[in-house]
Amino acid sequence: TSSASPSVLCASVMRRGRISCSVTGTPAPAICQGGTAPPAHFGGFYSWQLYNRQNSRQFDSSFVCNFFSVVNLGSNSELKVTAQSANNGAMTSLLGLGRLSYKLYSDEKGTVNLPFGQQVNLPQGGLSVLGWGGSVGGSVQLFLETDANAIPIAATYTDTITLKWEWGYCSFGSFLGCPGWFWYSGTSITTVQVSIDVRKSCIFNGATAKLNFGAQPLVSMFKPATARLDIYCTLLTPFKLYIGDGENAANGLRRTVSPAGRYSQPSQPR
Repeated sequence: TSSASPSVLCASVMRRGRISCSVTGTPAPAICQGGTAPPAHFGGFYSWQLYNRQNSRQFDSSFVCNFFSVVNLGSNSELKVTAQSANNGAMTSLLGLGRLSYKLYSDEKGTVNLPFGQQVNLPQGGLSVLGWGGSVGGSVQLFLETDANAIPIAATYTDTITLKWEWGYCSFGSFLGCPGWFWYSGTSITTVQVSIDVRKSCIFNGATAKLNFGAQPLVSMFKPATARLDIYCTLLTPFKLYIGDGENAANGLRRTVSPAGRYSQPSQPR
């Protein structure tokens, strides 16, 4: 939707009680358009990838304007946006069993955050995403980013973002002031479906575990030793951990070997 004010000229004549008026302008067309944006799918990730780092995704908002140009890209044009999330800033899985929080930005570097539920006046530099000369640059591109340290279950997560765009510009110019009848404004709505797939996985975390029995003069004096092995698996995913016989096993029993090629007595893990 859009609203505009036409220009009206009125002139009085010498005859008493007579005023003539004429409309010299017409309302501006709906030069900003919204609609339903293509789905923004992050793709598939293993759960440890969502835990270890943030993951970003660019998407097309399908909001297009044809008035932001070199002439009016200045103090007399504005673009505000209010983002709403159906799940309060998170993608959720079936029945809401899992949540993956994420953020919305207007730029790839994440300098202009678009908090859900808050109106943001995009900086003049940000309007350049529309392209010099208007819609030649395409529709506004936005960016999603998942929060790190997520512990999700394996599932497909979805959310719906609604973007309310409030725009205004002066057809008279950007730097010479703007009479009221040259100011045009309006509101447009776009919606986009966002989603991400989380896959089942297990991964060893950290360096290779080292088991050191130490040094003793007699074999009978060695005591049991322990080593820590960290493994990260998708939440609620069952797994089995198998320990092999090692490189120097004999008859199904593990052995260590010295640099001189001497083997220790076979042993079994506890």
